[in-house]
Amino acid sequence: MKSIISSFILLFIFIYSFGQTNFKVIKVNGDIVLKAKGVSLETGTVFSEKEDLLFRTEGATAAVINSQKGRLILTSKNHNLSSASSNYLPSMYNISTRGSGTLASLKDLQAHFSGNYVILGTEKIEINSNNFPISDESFFFLKYIYKGESINKKLDHIGDTLIIDKKTLFTIDGKQVPCPDNTNIALFYKKGADYILINNFDLIFPDAQ
Repeated sequence: MKSIISSFILLFIFIYSFGQTNFKVIKVNGDIVLKAKGVSLETGTVFSEKEDLLFRTEGATAAVINSQKGRLILTSKNHNLSSASSNYLPSMYNISTRGSGTLASLKDLQAHFSGNYVILGTEKIEINSNNFPISDESFFFLKYIYKGESINKKLDHIGDTLIIDKKTLFTIDGKQVPCPDNTNIALFYKKGADYILINNFDLIFPDAQ
């Protein structure tokens, strides 16, 4: 009986310790490698806080979660996870779930672009082009405020896939600019002479926070 109890306690300690010292990857932007194993981080990868990480691409980031420290944005500047404190990241859950499936209706678009919308790197969103055709006359654009001025940015696309990229979004007259006055952004769809407001939401790039 004592042997069974001892085994149970040891198992509990092992499981508890695993949750305390290991991190699970939610999403990765760029190439980050576990040095000892030579394996790149990807969604679902579990690794120890003692792992030595190599950031192979400039500006590489990863969203990770730990039972004790919570949710963290991992960058080349804070990759010492043993001393890292939790970085608040709104709507972390949406990082892994948004963008899955085709957005077919106005209701789908409104639900997708809502609340705090977090992007690591570049976001790609597939839409139904039968309901929302994209051409020179019909397209999606984002509106934000920079230095008190309203800026409209037409979204790039590849076929039926919309692309939101920080560098492109925050380039005005060919020059890269800092982040807008606030995170609140409006998404519109232009069809001929008509403009449809899809939704207002907060667009957040963690590396800019």
